[in-house]
Amino acid sequence: MTNEAGLEFENDNYDEMERLAGINTAAANSDDSRQKVLEWLFNGDTGISSKSLAAEFLGVDNKRKGRFYCYPPSDPSDLGRCLRLIEVAPAVRACVDTLAEKSDSWAKIAPVWDKITESMKKEVGINWEKGNSAPLTYEMMKAAGV
Repeated sequence: MTNEAGLEFENDNYDEMERLAGINTAAANSDDSRQKVLEWLFNGDTGISSKSLAAEFLGVDNKRKGRFYCYPPSDPSDLGRCLRLIEVAPAVRACVDTLAEKSDSWAKIAPVWDKITESMKKEVGINWEKGNSAPLTYEMMKAAGV
């Protein structure tokens, strides 16, 4: 079965997928954004930090978060995955701030998130279309303490 975004799924029943995954759908911001995040989870462009944002957005039960739940991006590659998720579902951006309230590591990067984002966009682009190394962005991330 193919959904509206052209992605193939064996089961287009998102409520059942969410129930099996332990996702609290009441916490998700909107049906459209929730669907986009769920589809993004299956696209392969994921990492620990971007999954942290997705889990926060979807309201995944704390018991299912695991030891990597609250890791912020540690380098421009991680940051790019987070930014591509936010590009797909802009409402996820708010989760940077909610994670900062729950995690010391996210609290370090949240205040400078927008500056770091702009740095990466200018330096290499969030899809790496302008280059293959982002030393300025990396230095900003390290200066933030992540």
